[in-house]
Amino acid sequence: MTDKQIFTQVAQVLRAVYFKAAISDDTWLAYFRALADIPDEALIQAVSEHIAHNDEFPTIAGLRRLALAGQHPAPGDAWGEVVRQMQAVGRYRTPAFSHPLITQAVDQVGGWQALCKSDNLVADRAHFLRIYEELVRRETAGKVSFPILQKPNIARSSSPAHIGNVIHALEDQHPFSPGE
Repeated sequence: MTDKQIFTQVAQVLRAVYFKAAISDDTWLAYFRALADIPDEALIQAVSEHIAHNDEFPTIAGLRRLALAGQHPAPGDAWGEVVRQMQAVGRYRTPAFSHPLITQAVDQVGGWQALCKSDNLVADRAHFLRIYEELVRRETAGKVSFPILQKPNIARSSSPAHIGNVIHALEDQHPFSPGE
């Protein structure tokens, strides 16, 4: 979970890199709340990746996509695991996958034994990839756990160095908890 101190540091870096972007206090609060359920390391990595590849200030959705992207094997890698397990385990033993969504996708394609007996792996691969991508999309979409954003009532400042104070003041008025 992203805490205020880490977010303040991230916000200061974003402000320094994208110094032409005019970001209001309300916007900083929206970013803080919308990114608060993301682990610190994942947020820092997402911001670093965005800065390295983009000239524009990041959107909340863009940062969330980058932060959550590494939590699941890529579709091609997931299929590669299935193929390696077919070769190593065979159809009569139970495979061990690195992520539960791979197991779910295998089950939805027809199950482990049916997949191992199949003589059309090209079609099975296509079905698996489609199903796996949808499972990842659903799980990632389901991870959004920030509250409805409310407009805070705080005094405004034009100083660019007050992000941390804004977050603290806003949080005092509207505390964030991931379960809201």
